[in-house]
Amino acid sequence: MADCKSNELIYRRDDLNDQILAFEIRGVIVEPVDPNQYVPNAKVLLETFMSDIKGAPHKDAQDLTDYTRLSFPNMKHQDDVTTLNMWNMFTFLLDDFLESQTTKLEYWVRYLGFYAETEMVKTGDHMPTLDEYDALRIVDCGYIVMQVFLYGSAKFDPDDYPEIVTDEAWTMFNTWAARHFYYVNDLYSSKKEILLHQGKYTLIYIIMCNYKCDAQGAADKLVDMIDGAWTLAIKYGDALRSHNIPLLHQYVTDIVCFLKGHLYWSTITPRYNKLSLYDNYQLQP
Repeated sequence: MADCKSNELIYRRDDLNDQILAFEIRGVIVEPVDPNQYVPNAKVLLETFMSDIKGAPHKDAQDLTDYTRLSFPNMKHQDDVTTLNMWNMFTFLLDDFLESQTTKLEYWVRYLGFYAETEMVKTGDHMPTLDEYDALRIVDCGYIVMQVFLYGSAKFDPDDYPEIVTDEAWTMFNTWAARHFYYVNDLYSSKKEILLHQGKYTLIYIIMCNYKCDAQGAADKLVDMIDGAWTLAIKYGDALRSHNIPLLHQYVTDIVCFLKGHLYWSTITPRYNKLSLYDNYQLQP
């Protein structure tokens, strides 16, 4: 693997070289999923709460509620779905806010400490290795928060089962599931983040540097990483099912549904796929 700290980078980010956007996503196996049927009015509930908070009508114009409905099909209780949906909306709005504050990003990064390390990677001068980037994204990608929501809705506490938390399969299942989650996010959101100036060093660009390849080669590599993460998550999930603990079995099922739903949503959401939303933005050096 190339030493990105000392070698001259081949791929420079400037307005004359937009090759970082020159890739298609190909080879991903996407399975359409059905949305949550238990809370069919999730979007209306979200819009009502958001309107009350803002003191003005709020419309989920990009159907961001679909992220929750597609990724959490087994969550049955309205309060759980609504709380999760509100949290997800907050993270989307926070992400958009940070992207709109490009010139003030250093200030906001300091204010929002839990974003600091990853944003330093995205906006700083240091080109990380893949291992360095992975260590940050595993923690900050939001997977742990999704776990907490699933624990709460299922009344499942893994610490009540020593045979689970001491099993290597437990750690490996969640590690590879988290990687699948952020690999998918970083692939499908890459062009949007680049166009909105947030990502000076996106995962696509980091792969380009580490493997000395073009953007298409990096995207193809990331697709392979997604496939590998899925295979290992399923492998360790099957190992966990062998404990024959019903709540654990359901947790594994829910995480698998979460990964499937997140991938499917990423392929259809205007947020990532309607780049005309970002026509007013240009690449920055």
